[in-house]
Amino acid sequence: MSKTVMKPSKRQRAKTWLIRFIKFNLIGLVVFLTGSVVFGLLFSYFGMWTWLIANGIGSVLQFSLISYFNKKRVGVIFEQCRPIKERPSP
Repeated sequence: MSKTVMKPSKRQRAKTWLIRFIKFNLIGLVVFLTGSVVFGLLFSYFGMWTWLIANGIGSVLQFSLISYFNKKRVGVIFEQCRPIKERPSP
């Protein structure tokens, strides 16, 4: 017995896409603001090397926020990869 999978309606897909879009942009804004604050606070101590520090902190923050939001049920930011079924060997 096979179950039939119903495709989501266009309205549901649009809503899911919109939620994903908003979450992704909010994460980007938080990372940008955090990086700017770190850069502004530490520039007098580290000079131009502060760019690397702020970039590293921003990368870790972005990865962790995306991972956190992907655990939510609605509006997964990046679709999860599904493994390709193995082909039978000849």
